[in-house]
Amino acid sequence: MRNLSRWLVAALLVVVVVGGLGSVGCARPQPSPEGPELTLASGWKMYHIDQGPKDAPVILFVHGLGGSSEYWVQAMACTEMQKYRCLAIDLLGFGGSDKPEDFDYSMEKQAETIREFLALKKVDKVIYVGHSMGGSVGMALLQLQPDLVEKLVLLDTTLDPSYMAPVFQQISGMEEAQFGVLFQGLKMRAKETTADFFQAPSPETLEMSARVMKQSTSYSFLRSLKGIGLFLEKQQAVEVFKNLEIPHYYIFGTTDEGVARMVNDHFGSEPWVYAIENVKHCAMVEDPASFCSVLGKILAQ
Repeated sequence: MRNLSRWLVAALLVVVVVGGLGSVGCARPQPSPEGPELTLASGWKMYHIDQGPKDAPVILFVHGLGGSSEYWVQAMACTEMQKYRCLAIDLLGFGGSDKPEDFDYSMEKQAETIREFLALKKVDKVIYVGHSMGGSVGMALLQLQPDLVEKLVLLDTTLDPSYMAPVFQQISGMEEAQFGVLFQGLKMRAKETTADFFQAPSPETLEMSARVMKQSTSYSFLRSLKGIGLFLEKQQAVEVFKNLEIPHYYIFGTTDEGVARMVNDHFGSEPWVYAIENVKHCAMVEDPASFCSVLGKILAQ
């Protein structure tokens, strides 16, 4: 999130330069043409990937802010994942899923859609793997229906709100129209915007991350950011996570400075903490082999 803070500071210059554009950036992108969409009771559609034996234990992969199921594709192809049924979803507002304007994008509401999604898929137990914001949604799902989650695995999820304070300060009073202009600037420089999430991104990685970010809308992005802040302010998330009764694990990239500092400050050398060397915020993309090796060890426990 320290990276996002730098983005927002830079993008505020866009507001000054093109501030007359109003709510530019709020246009709803078209869903991805490939892959299945599941329709919720609300009529909203959720894009997802469903692969592996249908009677195998289920791993649910949930992306972070501005991400999509595409971030998990390489990891899901790893040998360690082949004996599991792997579900990767696009949260509402992101990827190929619908972007309803009358949705608040709170962590709790996203958790409710996941519960409904799993019920429609007739899945009653998952190993939940959440990246960044997806980890916060997982914490909310645990509160909503604890018996759904067998194991909780967080990847580079901020649990202490103080580590996001600069971002919260910048967006707290921001109107959606104003953020729409800012977000348009971020999307115009999508490769540069997303590059900061990776230690040494390949051209293919930058193309993917930029494409996925452009699928987001400004209102889903802003409401999600505010939703993370509100969720963490209400929770003692670090202590809640540390004291969960179900098996829980934390994975982080060693060059993701803010997260690494949080881990050092709060978790120390807990046996359920795993570091992946020389990657930043998206280990499953930067080094899927190492990520799958760590996840495989966790799944075997």
